[in-house]
Amino acid sequence: MVQASGRNAKCFPDHPEWLQATLEIAERCNLQLELGKLIIPEFTVPEGETPDSYLQKLSLKGALKRYHSLTQEARSRLTRELEVIRKWSLAPYFLLVLDIVEEARRRGIPAVARGSAQAPS
Repeated sequence: MVQASGRNAKCFPDHPEWLQATLEIAERCNLQLELGKLIIPEFTVPEGETPDSYLQKLSLKGALKRYHSLTQEARSRLTRELEVIRKWSLAPYFLLVLDIVEEARRRGIPAVARGSAQAPS
C-alpha cells in the first residue's frame, strides 16, 4: 500500500485519511483504453430510427423552430454538417450532449451547447 506523502500531504494536513483513501481507490483502478478508438456511450433512439436519422430529424426540427423557414443555403449547410457527423460516426455523441443539456434545463441548471448539439430554447 502506498502512503500519502510529500506536497499532497501538505495540502490536507488535518485529513491524511482523505489522501490515503484516494491512493487506495487509485490502486484498485485498472483503466485500459484502446488508443485511436472512439468510445462514445450508447444512446437509445426511438424504434425505427438510427442515430443519424434521429439527429437529422431533430436538427431539421430545431432549425425550423429557430429560423421558421430554411433557405437553400441553410439546408445545404445543415446537410454538410450532418454528413461530417455521419462520416465520423458522431451522431450518438451529439444526441448524448443534447440529452444532457435538455435534462440540465429541466432541472433548472443553466446549460449551453454549441452548433448542432444546442437544444432549441
